[in-house]
Amino acid sequence: MNLNNIIDGDIPLEELPEALSLLAKELKIQKSHTKPDKIFTQKEAADYLSISTTTLVRLEKSNNLKSIRTPGQNPKYLKQDLDKYISNLKK
Repeated sequence: MNLNNIIDGDIPLEELPEALSLLAKELKIQKSHTKPDKIFTQKEAADYLSISTTTLVRLEKSNNLKSIRTPGQNPKYLKQDLDKYISNLKK
């Protein structure tokens, strides 16, 4: 099991405790090495990129933009991912 399995939601129920432990360790490492990044709602992200929410959803579905999804919630977007998308457009 790795962090990508957790992010993708590909975790069998019996492996959930191990996955949560791995995620907690990763978050602790990241917290100690990075400062918090702004998290945008779908509308905020679309406004930040000056695009419609429909276009934002299309970018996410085509894997051109990464989002964070948690069960039962709308997608969230990290500022660093939005900035990365913008910088890739300029190349």
